[in-house]
Amino acid sequence: MPMPDLMMLRSSEPLAVATSGGSDSMALVCALKEREPDRTIIALHVDHRLRTSSTQEAHQLQKWLEARSIPCVILTIDPPLDREAGNLAAQARIARYALMEGWCLHHDVHLLATAHHLGDQAETFLMRLARGSGVDGLSCIAQERIQPSGIRLIRPILHWCKEDAINFLQQRHIPWIEDPTNQLSCYQRNRWRMMMPQLAAEGLSVARLARHAEHMARLADFMQQHTAAWLQQHEVFAPQAYAILPYDAWCEAHEELALRLLRACLVHIQPYKTPRFDALEQLYHALHSSAPKPHTLHGCMIRTRHNQIFIYREMAHCSPHITLSSVPQLWDDRVMVACAAPSPVQCGALGVRGLAWLRKNIPDGVPDLPATLLHSLPTFFHLEEPIAIPHIDYYAHTCEKENILIAHEDASHQNVETMSIFNEIYP
Repeated sequence: MPMPDLMMLRSSEPLAVATSGGSDSMALVCALKEREPDRTIIALHVDHRLRTSSTQEAHQLQKWLEARSIPCVILTIDPPLDREAGNLAAQARIARYALMEGWCLHHDVHLLATAHHLGDQAETFLMRLARGSGVDGLSCIAQERIQPSGIRLIRPILHWCKEDAINFLQQRHIPWIEDPTNQLSCYQRNRWRMMMPQLAAEGLSVARLARHAEHMARLADFMQQHTAAWLQQHEVFAPQAYAILPYDAWCEAHEELALRLLRACLVHIQPYKTPRFDALEQLYHALHSSAPKPHTLHGCMIRTRHNQIFIYREMAHCSPHITLSSVPQLWDDRVMVACAAPSPVQCGALGVRGLAWLRKNIPDGVPDLPATLLHSLPTFFHLEEPIAIPHIDYYAHTCEKENILIAHEDASHQNVETMSIFNEIYP
């Protein structure tokens, strides 16, 4: 019977485990507790409230785990997901990880485990292949990576088959919850899973598909190291959550490298999504024209100025302001923010009015950057007045810097680890 890969744990630090209550996550959290009885292990369950029975199941799961001395924290998505907005599965993934990572940051837990296994790897490979993904996409699910929030995400049972998880639970008489939506053919992943027996009969077994993903991951890692070295050499990323590419050096780069550089910059700004390759290719050719015009892609603005390519968040796509607490929240799908100040504080984009206020009151504190770039910077407001803009190191005298949290990885020093976000957006 295989056991979780504990090599990636490295130390005795506390560990959070994403626990849906299904067989995979139940096997993972119970196996980890069995192998590491002295480690602090906390199960995190996200109640999506997409099914009428979800809250009842959440409390049932909590009872099962606490009976095995595993504390279970129930996190509820609030406000509920918008069923009319489309791509409900993607909405749920982003909300789920934002809640779990926010809880981890608030409780000083830096390690989060998920129960992805060989079957998930094979399904992801087929889905990406059908979508026309390249090397990065086909490398699929990484065994570990650093999230944009700084949380280290690990997959200790990526070498397991589905049957391994079920056998583990049955041998120990551990119950689990069956999600009926896993049998619905309206979901693409389910359709691929249903085709697995026929594919295996033709030689495309789960193990072989996962092996192909390993080959792609090795090649992707090689290319990512070259990309990271170029970015570091040219100091592309600024801590202000934007990127500046030297135009001439970028134009001289090989097409494959140049495309990867553009994608790295876009993902630096919007780390929880990836741009489509065909759109990226169109941007590449547009920037090679004699007089490149401003473009938008991936919710970002791309424009040239002073022989440089500026890439930054498009103001029109920035999320509305949110009211902060001491518990970190994901704002604009790009930064984790929190504020421990006693009076109400909101986070949102600086905007046109905010920049006008800044230029009037702090003229020397405004950097020489495109105005539309400055408009999109995450800003902390009190009574509609900017009190902190961490990315340009502005803090009002009424604002205590230690009360402000904004977590966004500086890719200039994290890039080798975070580049794998190209390959996988929370499968």
